[in-house]
Amino acid sequence: MAWWAVSAAAAGMAMLLFAPGWLCLRLLRVRGVLAVAAAPSVTLAVLALAAVVSSFLGVRWSLASALVAALAAALVAGAVGWLTRGRHPPASIRRESGTVRTGSVPVGMGALPAPGTEGTTAVPTRDGAAAVPTREGTAAMSPRLIAATAAAVVVAVGFTCLPLARGMEHLSAPLQSWDGIFHVNALALVRETGNASSLGGLAPMYPLHDATYYPAAWHALVAVAPGLSSVVVAANLSTFVLVLPWILGITALATVAIPHRPRVAVLAPLFAATYIAFPVITMTVQGQWPYGASIALLPGAAALVLAALRPGGARSLPLLLAAAAATAGVALAHATSVFSLIVLVGPWIVVGAVQHERQRWRAGRRHEVIRDAVLAGLGLAIVVVVLSQSSVFGSVVGFNRRYFGSHAGVFFNALRDKATFGRYPSTWIGNLLVAAFAVAGAVLTFRRREARWVAVAWGSFLLLWVVAGGSPPFLRWLAGPWWTEPSRLASLAIIPASLLAGLGADAALRAGAERAARLPSAASATRRAVPVGAVVLAIVAALGMGARLGTKERVVESAYVPGRITYGTVLDADDAAVLSRMPQTLPADAVVLGDPAGGAAYAYAIGHRHVVFPQLTVAAIRSPDPREPHVLLAMHFNRIHWDARVCDAVRAVGATYFYQDTAGDAQGDKVSDTTLGLRNVDTSRGFELVDRAGTVSLWRITACG
Repeated sequence: MAWWAVSAAAAGMAMLLFAPGWLCLRLLRVRGVLAVAAAPSVTLAVLALAAVVSSFLGVRWSLASALVAALAAALVAGAVGWLTRGRHPPASIRRESGTVRTGSVPVGMGALPAPGTEGTTAVPTRDGAAAVPTREGTAAMSPRLIAATAAAVVVAVGFTCLPLARGMEHLSAPLQSWDGIFHVNALALVRETGNASSLGGLAPMYPLHDATYYPAAWHALVAVAPGLSSVVVAANLSTFVLVLPWILGITALATVAIPHRPRVAVLAPLFAATYIAFPVITMTVQGQWPYGASIALLPGAAALVLAALRPGGARSLPLLLAAAAATAGVALAHATSVFSLIVLVGPWIVVGAVQHERQRWRAGRRHEVIRDAVLAGLGLAIVVVVLSQSSVFGSVVGFNRRYFGSHAGVFFNALRDKATFGRYPSTWIGNLLVAAFAVAGAVLTFRRREARWVAVAWGSFLLLWVVAGGSPPFLRWLAGPWWTEPSRLASLAIIPASLLAGLGADAALRAGAERAARLPSAASATRRAVPVGAVVLAIVAALGMGARLGTKERVVESAYVPGRITYGTVLDADDAAVLSRMPQTLPADAVVLGDPAGGAAYAYAIGHRHVVFPQLTVAAIRSPDPREPHVLLAMHFNRIHWDARVCDAVRAVGATYFYQDTAGDAQGDKVSDTTLGLRNVDTSRGFELVDRAGTVSLWRITACG
C-alpha cells in the first residue's frame, strides 16, 4: 500500500489518540505542550476502561462506542473543572524580556517551579523573551525558542520515522516476529468479536482460553481507528503514530524537569531520535506494540506527574486528577510501565518526601513523621505481599533469559546503544558521542544541585540493564518486572539519557558563549564564533554519527522483509498469495490447521479465516499433557494416516483445512521445534488440494471423515 494513500487514516488515528485526552486535560486546565504530550496517555486510559465496561454491558466495541466513551470522559472532566474553577484558577503564561523568573524551591534531588512567582529570582539569559515557569510547571518560552523547539520536534519525528519507513518498505508488509503476529491476530479478534476488554477479551488467542488478563489498550485504539480495513496496515501505522507522543513527551518532560534551561527542550528530542532501542527494536524486531505504546506515553505522563506533585501541587485537584488519569493510561497500556514510572520519577518523589519529613521533624511535629513512616512501611508491605501472591507477576519475574556478556561489557554496550536483540552490524562507536553529552549532563546536575534525580533515574535504568544482561547473575531479580530483558530497559534509559545529553550540550553551548564573550574586543567575528561553532559541530557530529539510519533500516528489514528475517522467514510471496485468496477459496466457517511458523498463523489476520494456532508457538497453551488436542496436533499431526488419536484431535479443535509450507531452514524459513508434527505431512491421500503457490499448499482434510 502506498504511503500517501494512508495519510488520511494516519491523521485519523493520531486524532483518535490525541483529541479525547487533550480535551479532558484542557477542561482540567492543563495547557501548552504538557497537555498535548500527556493527552495520549489519558486517551488510552479512557479507551481501556471503556472497553472493559462495554464488554461487561455486552456492548460491541467500535469507533462509535470509543467516541461515546471519550465524550463521557470529557463531560466528567468538564464538571470537575467547573466545580473547582474558583479555588484553582487557570495557569497564566507570562513572558518577560531578558529574565527567567524561576519561582522554584528545592524538591527531591532537583528543583521544580513553585506556583506563582512569589520570591522569584531573575536569571539573566541571552534569549530575549525567555522561559517563565507556568502553574503546571512547564516553561513559557520566547517565540524564537518555541520555533526552535517545534522545528526540533519535527526533525526528531522525521528522523525516527525515516528508517522505519525505508526498512518496512510498505505498510501492508506483515511483521514477522513472535509478538507481532500475536498482536496483529489480536486486532483481527477484536474486530470480529467486538471485545477489547483487558479482562478476557483476548482469551481466544490462547487455545485453552486460560488468559484472564492481557493489556488491550493498544488493541482498543488501533482496532477501531477509522479508514483502515487491514489490521496489518493498522498495526504498522500505529508504529509511526506512536512516535509523536514519544518525541513530544520527551520535550514536555524536559520543560518540566529542567525549566531553567529551555534549550534542553530543543536538544533532548533530537538526541532521543538517535537511539535504536526505541522505537526500532521494540516496535519491529520484538513486535511489542502494547509495551511500546506504554513507553511512548511514559515521558508525557511523567511530565504531568511531576507538574502535579511540584511544591504546592497537592492543592491543585484538577492537575492531580489529570496526572492520575495519565498514570492510569500508562499502566493500562502495559502494567510493567508502573515500575518504569516508579524508577523514572521515584527518585524525585522519594527524596522530596524525605526532605519534607525532615523539615517537619525539625519543626517538632515528630508524631506526624512517625505516622507517615508507619503508613509508608505498611503500604510497601502490602504491595510486596500482593505481588508475591500474584501468579502473573511471579511468571514475569521468573522469566529466564540468556546472558549477553560480562557486566562491564553489557554496560559498555548500554552506553553505545548496541542492539541487545538479534545480530546486526554496528560501528564500534555507536552512540558514544551522545552518551558523552549525557555523562556531562549527569555530572552537571550534581555540581549545580539541579535535576539530580534525572541522573539517578538514568543510573537506575543502566543498573537494571546491566544486571538483566550481565553474567555471572547478580541481583537479576531486580529486572524481573521487565522480563529480565535488556532491550526493554534500553528503551526506558533513553528518556533520562536524552534529557541529560540536552543538558550537557546546553552547558557546552553556554561555556562556548562565555569564552567568546571573554575575548578581547579587537577579536574578529570569526574568532568569536569559534568557541560556539566548535560546540555546534560537536553536537551535529554526535547527532549525525548517532543517527545510524542505515543500521536502523537493516534492523527493520530483519523484521519485515522475507529472506532477511533474523529468526527465519514466516511469510513470503508464496504464503501471501495463498493467504490473500482464502476469502475466495475457503468457506466462511473454515478452520485452518498448519504450522504457525510456516505462515498458517496469518490465515486469521490476512486470510480472514479461523486458525487453530493464532500464535507462532504452542507454548502459550500451557499444557504439558501430550494428549491435549492442540499439543498432539502440533507434535504428531503427520501421523494422521496411522494414529487414530490425530483424527480425534482434529475433530476436537474443529480443523477442516490444512496449510503446509514445504520450505525449511535451507530456504531461510522459520522452523519451530514445538510444531514439527505439522511439517512433512503426506498429503497424497486423505487431503484434497484447494490452492497452491510455490512451496505453499492448502488442503481440505478428508482423512478424518
